[in-house]
Amino acid sequence: GSLEWQYPPLSKRPQRSAAIVVLGGGVRVPDATRRRARLSANSMIRCEYAAELYRQGDPCPVVVTGGVLDPDRQGPSVAELMRDFLVNSGVAKADVVVESKARSTYENALYSKEWLAGQGIDTVTLVTDATHMDRSRRCFQKQGVDVICAPCRHRATEIKLQFRVFLPSPSAARDFDDVAHEY
Repeated sequence: GSLEWQYPPLSKRPQRSAAIVVLGGGVRVPDATRRRARLSANSMIRCEYAAELYRQGDPCPVVVTGGVLDPDRQGPSVAELMRDFLVNSGVAKADVVVESKARSTYENALYSKEWLAGQGIDTVTLVTDATHMDRSRRCFQKQGVDVICAPCRHRATEIKLQFRVFLPSPSAARDFDDVAHEY
């Protein structure tokens, strides 16, 4: 909650934003069962929200950022898979900008800024998980980008004071790992 509550979801796309930037959230690599790479659930949720925001106003650039995290893996980058997902979700292919070099949040901001500056864009709507928003916002602001936060995938939506909430569970361990990483 301490990471997420300062970033409520947007009800509509801000007009002063010149572009939407979507941070990659991972990919499921091909293996014996999964014959081709697929977006992780995090990446899909971010793309769904970005497509929703895109449809709320005039067409604008949608920058998808995320490279290949494992250099030993072959296949598409996270950004390339995100582009395909967005196009299938109704975003015009010509409006999707693929940044496929970044391997960290810092690099997402650094490489996205290169394209944004070339277009004269300094205000963006930034889409990522609510837990990840504070660090992401700061990385983009450090690059000189004015950020309008568009968080998604809020997990701390209510406080539950029930006994079972205090028991260990796999989902609590995952949430703890994500929060510890952000702090």
